[in-house]
Amino acid sequence: MLDDKDYEMMQQMDPDHGSRYNGEVTTDEGDTIKIKNGVAVVDGQMFFVSNDGSMVTDGEGGLIAVIQDGKIMEATPEIVDQLRAEGMVE
Repeated sequence: MLDDKDYEMMQQMDPDHGSRYNGEVTTDEGDTIKIKNGVAVVDGQMFFVSNDGSMVTDGEGGLIAVIQDGKIMEATPEIVDQLRAEGMVE
């Protein structure tokens, strides 16, 4: 699990960190996930949240979830198609 020192180190490695998303999201199960500087850690795995807080990617940049109204949802094919139509993903 990452602690504040880990987050600080990642910030130093990325001088553009000031615009990274910070907040909390809720899962379907009602759990809260904290996002700090665009990074969420769930069960020891690191995920990245877009600067606007709308998309979640894995460590390889693959879109795995979207965030709408503070809730995290799986990136279904329908949602991905909608994001493509809006020019948000390729």
